[in-house]
Amino acid sequence: MENPFHRDNYALMRHACYHQHGKEVRIDEVNAQMCCENIRELVRRTKQHKFVLHSSPEKRATLTRDIVAEELQRLGYEVSLPEPTAWLGPHSQSLTAQNLDLLINQEDDTFYLFIAHKPEIADFLGTEDNVVHCGIFMSKDQMIR
Repeated sequence: MENPFHRDNYALMRHACYHQHGKEVRIDEVNAQMCCENIRELVRRTKQHKFVLHSSPEKRATLTRDIVAEELQRLGYEVSLPEPTAWLGPHSQSLTAQNLDLLINQEDDTFYLFIAHKPEIADFLGTEDNVVHCGIFMSKDQMIR
């Protein structure tokens, strides 16, 4: 299978493990900390100082995006939070390199993180192996977990 990662200024991240009680969705401290550890490793591997965080509109993804944004800002990075992207949602089957290209500006010094769900990330990668909560995929063979 051809490697779907064709640029070096973006990564995919699976949302954090979450707990749901009725309509309330929350991410506990242990899972939030795991996300923060992975983000710290991500910034060690990237050269950019600006981040754009795109996420699915699902609450577990937007909560993960907020945790990531807070950690990046705490580390001194500039962060943009566009409105959630519907095609990053579960069962959308629209996570493709072509759709990612629509949101990535190749001309600037920005890193793009797309927070999505296991089925979409697994389809993009061509495998479900290692698609863990808070896992970050920078290429087909390079992941942070």
